[in-house]
Amino acid sequence: MILAGDFITHDIAAFPELADRLGHLKAKQAVFAILGNHDHWHYDPMIETLFSESGIRLLRNEAAIFDHFALAGIESNWGGAPDLPGALAEVPTDMPVILGWHEPDNFDLYEDPRIALQVSGHTHGGQVCAPLWGPIQLPSHGNKYARGHFQRDRSHLFVTRGIGVSEVPFRFLCRPEIPILSFQPNS
Repeated sequence: MILAGDFITHDIAAFPELADRLGHLKAKQAVFAILGNHDHWHYDPMIETLFSESGIRLLRNEAAIFDHFALAGIESNWGGAPDLPGALAEVPTDMPVILGWHEPDNFDLYEDPRIALQVSGHTHGGQVCAPLWGPIQLPSHGNKYARGHFQRDRSHLFVTRGIGVSEVPFRFLCRPEIPILSFQPNS
């Protein structure tokens, strides 16, 4: 399971309760998190401490390698110091990678054939959408891929609408979501 970032908006006050609740999540391999731009802009070391205490592994330009795949997490392109080559340095050249990178437009910044799927958040799906038009305003680094599934050659991108809000405290024609993605073996 990967949590796609922006756990705080402007301050850390509600984060202890959030980390405690997220600590109840269970996954077959583990629960991982990446930081979003707001998490970097308003960073507090408490984020890493509370995630660790809650059993959530924060991936910051690093990868967790499993038997048949790797899960890599990259710092926010808008708020952190992303290092994709560094994160993938220990990943075997023939191993598929699931990449957590907060901003979806980063999908266009690499062509590494190991990356089978990038999971992103950041856009809140547009949060406020107009009928027949879609998102009214999208953030920087999230203008091209607002929500849903995209494919380029053999690489895929999934942008979750997430459950939070940013700037305005509501959503319109953009329901929150907690997506569950299933993987099938190649035949």
